[in-house]
Amino acid sequence: MKHAFLILAHNEFEILQLLVSRLDDCRNDIFIHFDKKVAVLPEIKVKEAGLTILEDRKDVRWGGFSMVEAEYALFEAASAKGPYQYYHLISGVDLPLKNQDYIHDFFAKHDGKEFIGYTWTDMPRSFARKMHRWHLFPEDFKSKNILKKALRAGFIRLQEALRIERNRKVDFKKGSQWVSVTDGMVKYLLNHKKWVRKVFKNSFSPDELVVQ
Repeated sequence: MKHAFLILAHNEFEILQLLVSRLDDCRNDIFIHFDKKVAVLPEIKVKEAGLTILEDRKDVRWGGFSMVEAEYALFEAASAKGPYQYYHLISGVDLPLKNQDYIHDFFAKHDGKEFIGYTWTDMPRSFARKMHRWHLFPEDFKSKNILKKALRAGFIRLQEALRIERNRKVDFKKGSQWVSVTDGMVKYLLNHKKWVRKVFKNSFSPDELVVQ
């Protein structure tokens, strides 16, 4: 069964083409999500792998839910063409350290296991602000707009003063957003899309917690 490589890309397109050339194998299908802010899409070439460039592109902003939406767009596109033995979510500036024979042999030997990174240390107190408070303008976290900054900080302080806490029953775990998961796990994620949106929308930097 084939593997699906799901790539989030926004710059460094020479590296992206090099990455794709390393994945260009008849046993692979490649799916690429380009950030909506990319005005001119690069020409990506393959010889043997299947290649899908997502048309529904998200305006991905650091710290916002848009990153999760872009990941879901990739999982949905790949699942629609699947099933695949494994789905590998990676960035456009990653490069494999092993060849495709090694990679496919490794996952064949560990077939059925999910490869999801976890941080084993205790969550810092600041973590509560990310997931247990509502955040205003999370997509504009890096904005220099003074009014938005003041409203965002003030709204957090108000929730703390009133002891307002969301997602109390969710046991959050943190790790890397980059994963290698089975078709069953992808279907599980897609089936829980509404729950994910409810829990993580208007949180801060949720992309490293959703799968965990």
